Amino acid sequence: SYNVYLDQYGYAIGVDLFEGTKNYVFITGYDRGKSHISVKTAQAGAIFLDGRMEEITVNVTDTNKNIDRMDGVVNNACSDPYFELWGATSATANGKLNENRWYTYTENNGVYTLKPCENMFATNLANGTVIKSAYVYLDDTVKNVRSRAYGNDDSIYITVEPGKVDESGSFNNAITDTNGLYTGVQNVDIEMTTAARGDVSEANIYTLYDDDHYIIASIVLGEAQGSIANYAYILGEAKNEELRSDGYYYWQFDAVVGGEKVTLTAKTKYTSVFSGIRPFHVQELRYDGDYVTAVKDVDNSKIYTNNSFAINKQDVYDVGHVHTSGMDTGNGTGCTLGGTRIDGSIVLEGRTLYTTNAYGTRDVGLALASDAKAVLIQYEGTSSNYMDNRTVSNCGSVSEAIGRLADRDTNKTGTQFKGRIVAVLNSAGVAQWVVIISDTPLIIGGGSTPTTPGGGLLNEFTMIDPTHYTVRYYGYKTLAELQTYVTEVVERNTGMTVREYNPATGLLLFDGTIAWPVQVTTQRMAAFKIDGVVKQYVNYNNASAQSVSLPTGNYLLKGTVAGTPITTTYSVPANTTADDIELVTAYSVEATNNYDGTARTIISYTDANNVVQTITQANGSVFFAKGTVLTVKGQNQSNPAHGTFRRFEDRDTGKALSDFRLVAAGGNTMTYPVQENVKITESTNYVKLIINGTDYGYKPVDISTVAATFMAPVDAEFALQGSLYTTGNLLSQASGKSLADLGSGAYTYTVRSDNHADANGIVNIVQAAKLTITAGTVTVNGQTAASGWLVAVGDTLSFAGVTSVQVDGTPLVAGAPGVVTDTNGKIVSYTIQAGDAAISIN
Repeated sequence: SYNVYLDQYGYAIGVDLFEGTKNYVFITGYDRGKSHISVKTAQAGAIFLDGRMEEITVNVTDTNKNIDRMDGVVNNACSDPYFELWGATSATANGKLNENRWYTYTENNGVYTLKPCENMFATNLANGTVIKSAYVYLDDTVKNVRSRAYGNDDSIYITVEPGKVDESGSFNNAITDTNGLYTGVQNVDIEMTTAARGDVSEANIYTLYDDDHYIIASIVLGEAQGSIANYAYILGEAKNEELRSDGYYYWQFDAVVGGEKVTLTAKTKYTSVFSGIRPFHVQELRYDGDYVTAVKDVDNSKIYTNNSFAINKQDVYDVGHVHTSGMDTGNGTGCTLGGTRIDGSIVLEGRTLYTTNAYGTRDVGLALASDAKAVLIQYEGTSSNYMDNRTVSNCGSVSEAIGRLADRDTNKTGTQFKGRIVAVLNSAGVAQWVVIISDTPLIIGGGSTPTTPGGGLLNEFTMIDPTHYTVRYYGYKTLAELQTYVTEVVERNTGMTVREYNPATGLLLFDGTIAWPVQVTTQRMAAFKIDGVVKQYVNYNNASAQSVSLPTGNYLLKGTVAGTPITTTYSVPANTTADDIELVTAYSVEATNNYDGTARTIISYTDANNVVQTITQANGSVFFAKGTVLTVKGQNQSNPAHGTFRRFEDRDTGKALSDFRLVAAGGNTMTYPVQENVKITESTNYVKLIINGTDYGYKPVDISTVAATFMAPVDAEFALQGSLYTTGNLLSQASGKSLADLGSGAYTYTVRSDNHADANGIVNIVQAAKLTITAGTVTVNGQTAASGWLVAVGDTLSFAGVTSVQVDGTPLVAGAPGVVTDTNGKIVSYTIQAGDAAISIN
């Protein structure tokens, strides 16, 4: 519909759009400027149905007219209880921080005209009330003038956050951000809490509904609880930052969702790495459409960790989660650890999964849904490279996962397993999907499958003489567990049956005719690991230091993020009381100096104490633990034309490991997880070359000659974009051309730091035409030119006292591209066209 404006005779003199397609927007608040000559526009906070929150410009004059009209009576300032004219009172003359109303809108050249939605109301729900499939309706509890509306499959619920604005004082009394978008009342679980509402006074829900009383959208000051459908087992940190045109940063991370390994995309407004992710834990994901917007820890009370007791309303089954074992590298705060790694036979009978030795007893079993999928995590490869291949395998079923599982001890019947089992449970305690994490590598060809803990590296049994044995074991064992373990090891290695073994005295007796007692010395062992893989075992709590040989490389103690590397050997300190002694691979990182010998790269990283450390990096190496995320930025510098582009390269091969990024002091940063020896190449070695608008990428510059070689698109004159194309500003004078011809269309462009690269390190060259002026006055873009100047495509020449203008020997005529004539048909200006080489003016 349109507004049609008539003169006093009834003739139409104007028309504008009153309302088009229903475009809905929720206005949180507005700022009003004051004027003595007009009603000014306002800046308003707007939330759209796709969850975006933006600042928009509002036509207050027409918006107030629409508010005034909504009751059908003009010039009575609107009697609707939910709407008032913008700036109508002294309290709102300068703006309003809690407008919190739904409008439709039209938009013209970035200015929005709003019309109030009559089908809206506000609701106050008590703390603890939850909007979900069992609570689908909302009532007007604020003004009590509108009737109930119901949620359906199309209803949109946008959760928002309270915060402070300039006029808030000390209160979080304005809606300042959105944090989630959910579609369908069947898919939401949003709880009303004091924290989620903050100090927003009028209501905690603002609803827009249609004429059939179905909810179109609700703005909710509540906490989305998600559901087990949103639970995920996190496989790694966020990576691959990308800033998109919508102004948001996007990150990717791997996780197990619904029993399958997937790559998820997270969305944030901020440049810091998407926070809250805890690898190797089950966490709850919050979504905004297709993107993850937040990650929440699962409360301890919802995590089941001891499988010798019955499951009691927990959501997550996590047994064997011990941070010092196998692949699991951190306990975080998302769960309470208990017991030891699962260690025993793993059995699947029908739809029940159980192990035979968990906490010393047979466990109570894990019931599986009929369609439960599984993911198996274990090291897989040859005997020489399995430690480099942590494999995450999607399995269609738990049975398939166990079938692929490496058998820890092939001398025993069944499948032996040591590790951890994670599952997400429904309300009945039945696993919807399962993750099995094994500490035993699967050796594929070229070697034998390990049959003892740690891949065969622990020599459990030694016979010193027929009456004296040594049995070694890993990890803490009670006397009862030690009795069982020693008996098993001795029987396996001697072929005899043990009648009695007393772990307190160390005496052992066999069945049969052997009458003498055997003295068994037990020695607890500690695992020595590199990157989570057991390399060998050393004596636990040994009285003297023990030397361990290391593979070729550089290493740091686990938990040390940066430092001096450990190389050929490591000395395990005496009296070590840790189950594991762990090293991680370390890689060197260095940054190239600028051509003037200064280092302008600042590297920051988070240390083991979660403190951000910075290094001003010159030539020379700093060693970082594998996987450390480095953030790089530039320093302040006297010449900002340099040092702005950077990229990561393989230090040994020069292979690019990341694209060039603009990294200026106080500006953008770039991140890189350390995976190999790298160097950070600074942009003084490179320029970004653009010729006639075509981006030719980053070109290396020889620092000794300060020259970059590139292929010119045509054999023509070239000049620097935006310069004054006088003789002194030609790119080069070799052979009378602006670029020296190297043959076959190759030219050398001479880089001059003073004016050939802008502050972003970009060299922008355009094809140019040479001016020959023999008469009259000629200006280039308003500046008087002289014969011999170069002019670039897009430059405008203006003429006075000129008889003729020729382009490449052809006279210009009226009507030709770029030609402007006066009323007498005389050419007064010409804009240089692509391909022009010579302009003659006389």
